[in-house]
Amino acid sequence: MVKGNELDRMNFRHIAECIPDGIWVADLNWNNIYMNSNMAKMFGYHIKEFIRMHPTDIMTDESVEKGMKVFGDALEEGKTHKGKVVRRLTLTYFHKGNYKVTHEVHASLYRDKSGNPLGLIGINRDISDFLITKDSKLQSQKLEAIGELAGGIAHDFNNTLGAMSAYVSLLQDAETTDTEKNEFLNAMAEMINTSKIMISQLLGFARRGETKKEMILIGPTLHSIIEIVKKTHKACEFIVHVPDNLELKIFADKGQLQQAVMNLLLNAVDAVTHKTNEGYKKEITLRIRFESVTISNNLNIDGGNYIIINILDSGRGVPDVIKEKIFEPFFTTKRAGEGSGLGLASAYGIAKKHNGTLVLDDIADGTGFSFYLPIDNITGEDTIVKKRDLVMSDGKKNILLIDDTVDLTVPASLVLKRLGYDVTVINDPRQVEDVFEPEVFDIVLLDMVMPHLSGDQVMQIIQKKCPTQKVIAASGYTEKSVKGMLDMGCVAFLKKPFEMETLSKVLHEHLGNEQQK
Repeated sequence: MVKGNELDRMNFRHIAECIPDGIWVADLNWNNIYMNSNMAKMFGYHIKEFIRMHPTDIMTDESVEKGMKVFGDALEEGKTHKGKVVRRLTLTYFHKGNYKVTHEVHASLYRDKSGNPLGLIGINRDISDFLITKDSKLQSQKLEAIGELAGGIAHDFNNTLGAMSAYVSLLQDAETTDTEKNEFLNAMAEMINTSKIMISQLLGFARRGETKKEMILIGPTLHSIIEIVKKTHKACEFIVHVPDNLELKIFADKGQLQQAVMNLLLNAVDAVTHKTNEGYKKEITLRIRFESVTISNNLNIDGGNYIIINILDSGRGVPDVIKEKIFEPFFTTKRAGEGSGLGLASAYGIAKKHNGTLVLDDIADGTGFSFYLPIDNITGEDTIVKKRDLVMSDGKKNILLIDDTVDLTVPASLVLKRLGYDVTVINDPRQVEDVFEPEVFDIVLLDMVMPHLSGDQVMQIIQKKCPTQKVIAASGYTEKSVKGMLDMGCVAFLKKPFEMETLSKVLHEHLGNEQQK
């Protein structure tokens, strides 16, 4: 006759073998005591081989450290707390096929009759495919936004190039007065600045997973995105209540903030586009307001002062039955192929990254969202746009400018010469070997992306000849993308396109206190 305990064990094993997830039991040192066959199969092993292995044999170093801390804390809690102690975490393992897999692990302590912890019992679920799908959909959603952005930027660039071409013709006209020339040049400078902002938007959108916060002007940031959406959705009426002269600065990632606002605007466009009532207006309203949030609020944010971006549409509104789901990743009411279901979830995540939040407003008609951003950490000086002046050289210093773009090196070298520097220009990085000599140049300004030789290859040539040579790296990509160069010894990084004022200040910072040679 089968005894009760033996029957329980048989039933447990039978149930465990029917479950597609990995079931396991281990002692307090993580040594395997029991596992179902699926636990071994998930890693490509036979159960007889796998049960003799220690879990740390197939875990990444980070996961070993993470698991030991989490389960160690659980054990300490279990010694004083006699109730249920459960932990949930994500760990990365090495499959027998020599590739990594990610598992979601649920584990709890099991005890003896006296309540003392004996070990761990847990469930492993392979979520590798889910993470790949999630990442792909996130990238798909970002590509949708980039496509929207690129369409507007292409339109603006065509207009800008046309206008600049006209100004060049006027500047070449002998009848153009000096006053008119100055006006035309100022207009062209403004167009260049606008184009630089548009390129920054594209680069900001293209960044993957990187957050780079800085002080940004909220007014121009919002207006630039609004104008792009307006140009690509002319059937909609956009009502904007953001002062053109608003010079408030906030500490935020500009690209991510623009992406969030873009997502909310496109969500509004979709809402009004699908409402087919005869005679109804397709209106989208964007406005900002300020609010002091108390500590005891129901928004799950810290108390303090916030700027709130409101986006409202005259669409169909959000049905009550789905209001609690709208910020969930992949939730969508659209048909297959019409959207990734990540627009609102992404905007919500960006708000949270900035210590704010995104909420659905309770309005009678249509839909409204409020995007909260904190402004308490901003000083009065930060909100003022300061005029920048060129910084002159303290004495004759020699600069080696290495960049393959002649259209950049010609005006840059002219500006640097007017600032009092001697400038040598190399447009072909292969010439560095012959031109560069130790103790000749006070500093090198080096582009990172060039044909024939990359920036880091040129850096190696320079350091081989002169290990102490000062080098400033310049790139259109982010500082994180050239971290290797900075680790090699670059004294500074300049994000292209940069203002000549910025370059003059960086040069002065690294050369200003040196004695003239």
